[in-house]
Amino acid sequence: MTNLNLIDDPWLPVRGREGEVEYIAPAQVAADGGRRYHALAAPRADYNGALVQFLVGLLQTACAPADEKAWQALWEAPPTVAELDTAFRRYANAFRLGGDGPRFLQDLTLRDGEAKPIAALLLDAPGEQTTRRNQDHFIKRDTVAGLCPRCAATALFCLQTNAPSGGQGHRVGLRGGGPLTTLLVPRAGAATGLWHTLWLNVLPAGAFQPEPGQEGAAAIFPWLAPTRTSEKNQKVTPQQAHPLQMFWGMPRRIRLDLDNVTTGSCDLCGVESTELLTQYATRNFGVSYEGWLHVLTPHSREAADKPLLPAHGQPGGIGFRHWAGIVVADDEGRGKGRFPARVVAHAAQSMARRRIPADVLAFGYDMDNMKARAWVESHLPLFLAEESRQEEFEEISRQFVHAANEAFVYLRSMVKGALFGEPVDHQGKVKWDFPPHVSIDTAFFDTLAGTYWRQGEPLFLARLRALLAYPADEAGDESCKESWLKDLVGLCLRLFDQAVGGVEEADSRVKAVVYARRQLGGMLHGNPLRKLMYLPEHAGKEAKVKGGKRG
Repeated sequence: MTNLNLIDDPWLPVRGREGEVEYIAPAQVAADGGRRYHALAAPRADYNGALVQFLVGLLQTACAPADEKAWQALWEAPPTVAELDTAFRRYANAFRLGGDGPRFLQDLTLRDGEAKPIAALLLDAPGEQTTRRNQDHFIKRDTVAGLCPRCAATALFCLQTNAPSGGQGHRVGLRGGGPLTTLLVPRAGAATGLWHTLWLNVLPAGAFQPEPGQEGAAAIFPWLAPTRTSEKNQKVTPQQAHPLQMFWGMPRRIRLDLDNVTTGSCDLCGVESTELLTQYATRNFGVSYEGWLHVLTPHSREAADKPLLPAHGQPGGIGFRHWAGIVVADDEGRGKGRFPARVVAHAAQSMARRRIPADVLAFGYDMDNMKARAWVESHLPLFLAEESRQEEFEEISRQFVHAANEAFVYLRSMVKGALFGEPVDHQGKVKWDFPPHVSIDTAFFDTLAGTYWRQGEPLFLARLRALLAYPADEAGDESCKESWLKDLVGLCLRLFDQAVGGVEEADSRVKAVVYARRQLGGMLHGNPLRKLMYLPEHAGKEAKVKGGKRG
């Protein structure tokens, strides 16, 4: 039976100054003033995402600063390894992977659950139905037969943190299945280490004040007490547990089988081990969480009478189209809107953190119900204006994104018209007829969308940098907005020309292409886009743009 303790033992894979990989205990992230180790080095990208959340949660739980002044002091002069170890060791009993009593993230009383192969801890492993139907085309069955204790601990934490729907009574994670996580990371080139990335995402202790009666360790770490099961759909709300449990949610009833281990190399990290885990026991109806707002995840709400819902990973990753809601709030009023994670929003309010150049790292699974299709990861810079101008800067950045969304609607519509439609002149306006049962390749338009947002992102970021550099006055703001509209016009017309390709060589499509391009130009120069940007509208009729040459 393994004696691994996740506080005491060196189990975290990290990368050092020269690129070498080492295994360290959590307190060692503070070595050499927090600069010895630069990044986590797990064998999978999603496990790096899990481990960074593990460490942020551990710091937030064991040594949260009293206030921003205390936070800044530890940013500038991190604790010693010994000091950090002392803080962590208070909770060492909750971080034993084995033993007869409480085990890290494992059901305290589960003894007779259903046996599962250890590979089922991996979110992208094929399920029973997929294997039975011989549909495991991408992640093959039987490729993971044994995990070393270190990788098993990582896989367990990753599953409990991201748990998707797993069938009847197999509960999803505290943030739903496959949540999006957003972290602040020091901008590339800064003389910082792994400690600084972690500490940048730790909030003052006052952000996690428990309700009376929820102060104990068992209210933080649910595996220290019998599981609050959910056979009758019982819920665990933020009022029924310590707020810090958001980092240590345990929706799945799992107990690793540490008695039937084998010897060999771990199928994830390749390290030789005499304690390879091959299976675990599980049972449904674990903890069912409701109403939690995780500080590392953005949320959205459709209406005032609806709950805030966590954001999830998106196909193609996170880009500037998600800026409003990931980096800045997109409050539509009456309770509706999209809101950044609390750690991101806090950075704009903290004088100490505002001085640190940082990016927003967004990552998570692209989920298709119970299946993890891909792991997505993206960086967006955290632009902060002067404090007196921050609100106005955020508003203009939202306008940029809203205009870009509307411009893409125009582009997609006119490409569709050029390829499949027939323009009909109706009282001086072009309307489009489409043949019945026309077959439209959705993959083509998905590719068009991906290209649009990918090519538009550097333009967007350049305009935001220009906005920060302009004088804080109405003329400067208007100039930046006009420049952004010109960027959108150029991008849309260029992508239109690429999308329709050589279609107009066919005589039957010449008219459609010419009309569609002309109409697209008119829409892009029209008043609806200008309204979104709060720019002066054109007097009288909206400007018309002729078809002309391509390019």
